[in-house]
Amino acid sequence: MLALLVVLGMGTTPAQATAPLFLSPAMDLAGKAFTPERLEGRYTCVIVANRENADAAAKVGQELVYNFSSNRNFAFVTVADLRGVPDFAHGLATTMIEEQLTAARAQLKERFRQNGRVYEPGLWVYIPDWEGTVTLDLLKASPLAEYWIFDRELTQLARFERGAIERNQKTLRSRVQFFILDRKGKIKHHFQDVGAASTVIATLRVLAQALK
Repeated sequence: MLALLVVLGMGTTPAQATAPLFLSPAMDLAGKAFTPERLEGRYTCVIVANRENADAAAKVGQELVYNFSSNRNFAFVTVADLRGVPDFAHGLATTMIEEQLTAARAQLKERFRQNGRVYEPGLWVYIPDWEGTVTLDLLKASPLAEYWIFDRELTQLARFERGAIERNQKTLRSRVQFFILDRKGKIKHHFQDVGAASTVIATLRVLAQALK
């Protein structure tokens, strides 16, 4: 699972249509459009990852599902930054992702069973981001200072400066990203790297308590 988005909350608002998560058209693995209505106005915690850090992101995603899937204020969406995968390989990549998701769900189901809990996956949508545009929209909207470089217009810059910014962008895109969005899709928190998983879980627990 290359990137995982965790979604929480209730009630659709028009503002979501212009939220960073929905600026670029996207579809799930089944080819169904990913729209604000599918999230029902929920708060959203987003984990973004790429092919290189997919395994680490998947482990965090499973922890989030295990901790929050029984809470109906939460849903789960996976988005995969798949830039660079050629068009002719999309079908094969989709099949491989589906197999990974099936295996991950089986593991979660067994973990729930071993701990005497009923497996309730809730809402879980996987978004293959073939062009990387959904990922880029989220990075551009980050409240963290260093992410301003994703909103720079590079064509007017000197080659040296443009090259330096592109290298920094590549470095930042290589990290696992965690975003927490409000009901309207505005980013409220942005955490980086799998080491922030415990902070993300703690933040979501506080939010879950507030939603009771």
